[in-house]
Amino acid sequence: MKRFFTLLSVVAAMFVAGMQISNAATASEWCSTATGHLNDADFGDTSSHINVTVTVGDGTESSTTTLTDDEMVLTVPYNEGVTSMNLEVLYANPGWGGRWMVTISNFDVTATCGDCDLTENPVMSTAALVEGSETMTSAEISVLGTAADDGIITDFVVDINGTQTQYTATDGVIEISGLTAETEYTATVYAKDRCNNVSDAGIEVQFTTAAAETTCSGNAGHFATPTNYRISYEFSYNEGTLTASVKPYDSSLTLRLVNMSISSMTGEQSMTVNSEGTEATYSCSVTADEIYSIYFLYGLSDAGGNEMTASSQSDTENLIYYKGGACSPTGIEETSDDAVAALYPNPSSEYVNVTAPETIKSVSIIATDGGNKLLATPNSNSAMIDIASLSTGSYIVVINTETKSYVETLLVK
Repeated sequence: MKRFFTLLSVVAAMFVAGMQISNAATASEWCSTATGHLNDADFGDTSSHINVTVTVGDGTESSTTTLTDDEMVLTVPYNEGVTSMNLEVLYANPGWGGRWMVTISNFDVTATCGDCDLTENPVMSTAALVEGSETMTSAEISVLGTAADDGIITDFVVDINGTQTQYTATDGVIEISGLTAETEYTATVYAKDRCNNVSDAGIEVQFTTAAAETTCSGNAGHFATPTNYRISYEFSYNEGTLTASVKPYDSSLTLRLVNMSISSMTGEQSMTVNSEGTEATYSCSVTADEIYSIYFLYGLSDAGGNEMTASSQSDTENLIYYKGGACSPTGIEETSDDAVAALYPNPSSEYVNVTAPETIKSVSIIATDGGNKLLATPNSNSAMIDIASLSTGSYIVVINTETKSYVETLLVK
């Protein structure tokens, strides 16, 4: 008796997977596989199970499903950079009130179903850097490869430090992305034909990414929507110390928390949020001319969750770059005997007095290793700050008034 099946739904979720250079195109187990509920051949009425065939198109068509007497054929388009996919298929037998679920995990889109007509490997002809294409995180390479049947190659595999990634050329050019600023690279480029054969030899291309551009202040949003600004940030530098300040882009909102990740430290560092929730600050030591990458994790009053300006330190496209020594604002002045802001007694072990000719918005006492130890918000022209909890040593004191910032060195004895 013939069996007829009704497709209830098909969900295809594609994702990029790691690729290893190989000339062996292996047949997929899903070229034609009898299956049942959740791939369990022993589940229920096995006579109602169906053969599922998965094929991959050339990218010009939409996903299609074809049902025959006892077979379901799924055709999904090939997307640039995708090497594997997950599929969920829900189907039913009209003669039975139930339904079955098929799950296909990590289907290799480079697998073959049947023989391919190209048995010899392609040839990698040329690969050269497109002059002036280097940015902080990417570079373009002009490429040319030839298949065994003299057809033009459009797919190329690039090996950088043992990691292989497939790219599709547009007008004979591929763009290598996800790179780090001011870094030397050697990329080995291989040609790959439609039968997944890869050239025996690759061509090396050497280049250096562009210098990191320091942004002393700017706006940022979640890395998925970076131009939907959510926070504003500002960097200032003084005598080896970088101070980062973050405020809500929308001044009607407040900060719940802010963490800062800087490439010189492991993990995320908690920034100090003032009592009004209008600003968060963090200071750390930096080395002149060294390149640092930074991202912020923040929570705002209009959202229950947290957002990030970059997904991680590996997310080179969305990181903020800072070069040690940059962003020395003219408004920061080192205090001296005749300065308009004062800090005393110094040295001290129990308390210090801070005075200024205008309202003091905040006083940050920072350890030389960069950690914020104390923060006071006097909102007056003077304040007495308890420092009894501080360990013996040298600290940086940043006094922020309504119009200026002053820096002093405090010795705790």
